[in-house]
Amino acid sequence: MVSPVCSDHHNLLEPTHSLLQKLASHSQPALWHTQNVARKTRAFLTYLHTEPENALLITLAALLHDIGLLRVDAGILNKPMAIEPYEEVLFQAHPTHGEAILKEMGLFPQEIGMMIAQHHEQMDGSGYPRRVPCEQLLYGSHIIHLCDTFVSLQEETIRQKGRTPEEAWQHMSENAHLFHPELFQAFDRFIHRLDHLPVLTHPSFLLGAQL
Repeated sequence: MVSPVCSDHHNLLEPTHSLLQKLASHSQPALWHTQNVARKTRAFLTYLHTEPENALLITLAALLHDIGLLRVDAGILNKPMAIEPYEEVLFQAHPTHGEAILKEMGLFPQEIGMMIAQHHEQMDGSGYPRRVPCEQLLYGSHIIHLCDTFVSLQEETIRQKGRTPEEAWQHMSENAHLFHPELFQAFDRFIHRLDHLPVLTHPSFLLGAQL
């Protein structure tokens, strides 16, 4: 489990908003994606009755999970065709870049950076960028991995036709070994009872007392 964050968490609002503005300038689709992942993560954490302090940390990590894309050339992110193998290597460094950005700022709890670094790691150790063994993955990293995958599979991009929620879940079910088993089962129950959720427009939405 992650450790509690300082009770005065609103001091993270401004730096979070500033980072998201930079991401919007670098890649608007990346901003939309990270907002959707954060929205799904927050709803899943509420479903799990996660303690407010831990829910806040995990939600902030979800909101900033792709902030490392700031250090990936926009030409790669917006390329209207399949990227080259060397470009894939550069892209797969973005979780490490994200952790580094937060560490350099010196404002965010260490756990947020760790979750960002681990959000593409997988239960069988086949993820990237570090192939972290499952026993070293944070609880929040597993949560974000689930939500990020589910959202990504539904997105229509220049290189991918978006799946329906049912098709996305079928694909994930066929690769269930990549996810934390208990959380995977909980996510199954969650998405099949999910009601309409409000659209996220500002990080303050995620930092309210209702968390």
